[in-house]
Parts: sequence; structure tokens; C-alpha cells
Amino acid sequence: MPFIDTEKNTNIYVSNIAKKPEVIKTVFMNDISLDTMTEGVTAEERQISQAIFNVLLTLKSERLFNLGFGSNIFIYLFQPATSIIISRLEQEIRESILAVEKRILIKTGDVSANPNPDEHYIDINITYKIKSTSEFGNWSNRLYL
Repeated sequence: MPFIDTEKNTNIYVSNIAKKPEVIKTVFMNDISLDTMTEGVTAEERQISQAIFNVLLTLKSERLFNLGFGSNIFIYLFQPATSIIISRLEQEIRESILAVEKRILIKTGDVSANPNPDEHYIDINITYKIKSTSEFGNWSNRLYL
């Protein structure tokens, strides 16, 4: 297990007490300037984007006291990229997000999964409407197979 030195942003791995510890540099989010990435984006939009990310990458029943939280998109990972599988994946993404995230609206056609079987990934694009501001947002990410 690493010991984390937060002042130097490094993880220190000690393999043997007699040896000198190996130091591996790790980049934390505070090392990256987020000014250009979040220009014109409100705090609520960032929170919604992070919530969508959390829902999609959490398996259903993974959280013990909130069994409905999460998605089952991982069952589609090694399936052939047929139109039926892609349609089911889009439906699973939409239903999983709407079951948990009450701040947004997602219409049926606003979730798209575009497979690239040669490169082994699926681009996921979600267009949503924020209920409180009536503004539209977009979330996109790449799911590697």
C-alpha cells in the first residue's frame, strides 16, 4: 500500500525497510489548470456532469444501501456492436441516469452510442435539459471495450 505525501503529490511505495523507498510521481487534479476546461460552465453543470459519470461507472447493487444506483452498461462490453445491442445500451444509459439524477430531462433520442469496432471503443453522447435553468447541456465520453 502506498503512503501518500500530499505536499509533494507523490505516492511512496516502500518495498523493504532496508531499501530506499521508490517514489513515483502521480498527477493529481490540483496540478492541472481547469480554467480553460470549465470556462463558461456553471457549478451546477459540473456537478451534473460528475453525477452522470458516477452513475454510469457504478454497477447496480454496488452500493449496499442504495441498490438502485448505477447502471448495467458493463454487460454490453464484449457484445457485438449490432444495432440492437447499441439501442439497448442507449436505453440502459438513459434509464439509469433518469432513475437517479432528478435535475435533468433526457429525451429518448438524446442518448447516442457510436461504436468504433476497429479501435475498440464506443463514443457516448448525452444531451440533457437542466430543469432549474431550462438550459441544455452535453455530456460525452468514450467507453473502451
